[in-house]
Amino acid sequence: IEEICRWFDVPPVLIHHSNVTTWGSGIYEIKDGFHTLAMRPLTINIEQAIRKHVMTPGQRATLTAEFSYDAMLRGDPDKRSQIIARQVQNGLKTRNEARQLENDPPIEGGNVITVQSNLLPIDKLGQQVSSGGGSASIAQ
Repeated sequence: IEEICRWFDVPPVLIHHSNVTTWGSGIYEIKDGFHTLAMRPLTINIEQAIRKHVMTPGQRATLTAEFSYDAMLRGDPDKRSQIIARQVQNGLKTRNEARQLENDPPIEGGNVITVQSNLLPIDKLGQQVSSGGGSASIAQ
């Protein structure tokens, strides 16, 4: 088993080799190292082969072949939702981009970048809005 793991660059713990008892805090580093040192170089080679052997010169000018590591590197749901919430709140992703990462359908108005100040569209900061009977200033 260990020899086959060496051939394919797979840590024995990831195939549940019974003689390995490294489950615990070190498993994240093992998994991260596997993705960095084994999977990433392999997928880069595949991306380059697709670009060279499958795409035409015209396609190479406008298209790219790239693996998405989001699904493979997903953490637990709590950590993932915290990261996505920060990205949306800080204007790094739209709500629909975050929904797409979770395989949820887009929502109306979800393609607007928002920021933490009441999660307003970024182009609305500093403008006056009415709130019922009067007007209120949006924080700047």
